[in-house]
Amino acid sequence: MRLHRRNYGRPRSRSIAAPAKSMVAVTSAERAAKAAQGTAYESQRSRSSPNTAGPPRRPTTIDAKATLGGMTGVHQFVRIGAFAFIGGMAKVTKDIPPYVRADGNPARLFGLNVIGLQRNGFTRETLDELKKAYRLFFRSNLIIKQAIARARSELAALPEVEVFVGFIEASERGVAV
Repeated sequence: MRLHRRNYGRPRSRSIAAPAKSMVAVTSAERAAKAAQGTAYESQRSRSSPNTAGPPRRPTTIDAKATLGGMTGVHQFVRIGAFAFIGGMAKVTKDIPPYVRADGNPARLFGLNVIGLQRNGFTRETLDELKKAYRLFFRSNLIIKQAIARARSELAALPEVEVFVGFIEASERGVAV
């Protein structure tokens, strides 16, 4: 927003609106309706009417039980894993793995979403294995291929760990760190 002064000194505001071409614009009601589908869509705004959303464009996948804070911007093609928690006003430009917390501009990971996982009935054993997997991928100096190989050989064969490792392995955009 720029402030301009007229001759008599009263400020006049002018906002410059740009079309939302690369960020997902989804309201809370739309997000609730699309939660069952697991997909949010980018809205293309027209230049003549900046408040009118156009047809849905490129999909962004949001898995079950993921929580996004208010005013979170999510880039097109991004995947957000199950039980992930993203803080308000975050800018998500890379994939967010399942079971983690993320926040910031751009979004960074801040550990596992332990409270959310406990509230959803995850066992202590599962949480411990997920913590080991998180440390292996994001706190060690291994590249992704090495971390995947070590995770498959060293960690318990729990379905949640397999979902975590598989998500990272299948990422096309890269994973937030």
